[in-house]
Amino acid sequence: MKKILLLAFGLALHPFFAQKQGDGGSPRSVKLQNNLKEIPVVSLPTPDIAALRAEDAEVDGKGIAPWRFGHNHQISLNVLNNALVTTLPNGASIYRLAIHCPEALTVNLTFEKTYIPNGNELYVYNSNKEFILGKFTQKHVYEGTLGTELVPGNTAIVEYFVPKGNDLGSLFVGTATHGYRSANEFLVKAFGGSGSCNMNVNCPDGFSWTQQRNSVVMLVSGSNGFCSGALINNTANDGKPYVLTANHCYSNPTNWIFRFNWQAVDCSNPANSPSFQSISGAVLRSR
Repeated sequence: MKKILLLAFGLALHPFFAQKQGDGGSPRSVKLQNNLKEIPVVSLPTPDIAALRAEDAEVDGKGIAPWRFGHNHQISLNVLNNALVTTLPNGASIYRLAIHCPEALTVNLTFEKTYIPNGNELYVYNSNKEFILGKFTQKHVYEGTLGTELVPGNTAIVEYFVPKGNDLGSLFVGTATHGYRSANEFLVKAFGGSGSCNMNVNCPDGFSWTQQRNSVVMLVSGSNGFCSGALINNTANDGKPYVLTANHCYSNPTNWIFRFNWQAVDCSNPANSPSFQSISGAVLRSR
């Protein structure tokens, strides 16, 4: 399976992405009448946020680690064994499970030991389904691993659709990340760290730099840290999806998330996080 190639350090990207992450579409449960309260909830403990922020104050801005936004809960949760199973009139099944992180600003999941047979579909969304990731299929999984984007709020709902007669496959959440700092805070700190001579790339002086602008990615490393990087070409000039980022950002790249086009729509710095597209997974090529 072709992935983002990591280079330095370099990576090679997975070639599939859509509206937010995955191939798009709606969860199969949208037509069901049953209440979300029926879905089993796995509730995780709240980390010591004050202690985490104190640690961050010692690291932020020193270029020695990703900008940490969350605390990783290592849970190794078998979704299929813990989910609510709903059988549809056509014999298909929908598995749903909620993962709750009290007081979290966001929740993102890292799936491990995961295999999605052809025809099955995976979605991840927030409680009101205003933020939907998916559909994910096996092509989005690399070495059994899939990292998801940050779901707003304190609860992420996992939904898995299995047609009648299909193999279940396997679906494990290895890590649930309690987001205690937001992407907006990362954005504000980035703007605040700019010099007086720096300006938004979408201001008039940046018009001749659109290719460079569009190469820039924000990436999530280790399930809980933000870094930046850029797409780069190679001497064959064939557009192979290499990403260059800093060595201090390194962790296992199979579950990395790469966010593209996360930029202001005009010269004004945005008050809220801009829209974006993202993909998951990479292969280390050089370090």
